[in-house]
Amino acid sequence: AYRSGGLRLRFYSKKFVTFLAVDLAMTHGEGKGKKITIPHQIFNSPALLISCIRGIADSDGTIFLSHKTGCKDLYVTIEITTTSKTLSQQLLTALMSFDFRAKWRKYHKIGTLPVYRVSLNGKNQAQKWFDKIGFSNKRKSSKYLNRLYGKPLIQRGDSSAWESTRYR
Repeated sequence: AYRSGGLRLRFYSKKFVTFLAVDLAMTHGEGKGKKITIPHQIFNSPALLISCIRGIADSDGTIFLSHKTGCKDLYVTIEITTTSKTLSQQLLTALMSFDFRAKWRKYHKIGTLPVYRVSLNGKNQAQKWFDKIGFSNKRKSSKYLNRLYGKPLIQRGDSSAWESTRYR
């Protein structure tokens, strides 16, 4: 079934498709979600890896604030969910290599695919995330900044407001 929120791209260059499928070993076709990985060419380059993590978080990540027992302030969690166990383990390894205290969990409801969650918890980890990786998706960032720091919400396409926003 076609997903109405999805995007379909077609490439008409055999050379480019070969680069994606062979050189980067990108998965395609049915069941690709369970098999997706970060290509080693990206994983082995810190700058590319940070951009890759940001892109994954923009599409498959969330940031949420909650009231946690024993915390007077709202507790922040940044979480990426995937059906690929390998991708989740790569994300965990990558985040830990950048000195994050990342957590990994598996959830499996009967009758569904298992999902894997990599999370960063607490204000210090969130601050480190915004300093080192961040989101390209301004709505995710502005939700956090507005609720936790009282910053005004940033409107879509207002990059000048985004650039001038400080996280501290």
